[in-house]
Amino acid sequence: MPVMALAVMSHTVVDAAVNILPVILPLLADRFQLSYGQVGVAAALMSLSSSIIQPILGWFADRWRTAWFIPVGIAWTGIFMGCVGLVPN
Repeated sequence: MPVMALAVMSHTVVDAAVNILPVILPLLADRFQLSYGQVGVAAALMSLSSSIIQPILGWFADRWRTAWFIPVGIAWTGIFMGCVGLVPN
């Protein structure tokens, strides 16, 4: 049971971090003087890349022993979403 609870909490954190992009896009647009088109492209690329990468990684995780995907994925998302505020340009 603790493993399942950890997996559920991890999934929630990753989904929350990924879904924060639409919320911070107006802030990023203002900070970096992005046009509406550029903001739209950023949102579309995020959605498209997620839609392509998730099934591929899911296939790898189902095919081979990849328990390390869970902690690495959570750390990867947390680190890079946390660094968004530090980007100078």
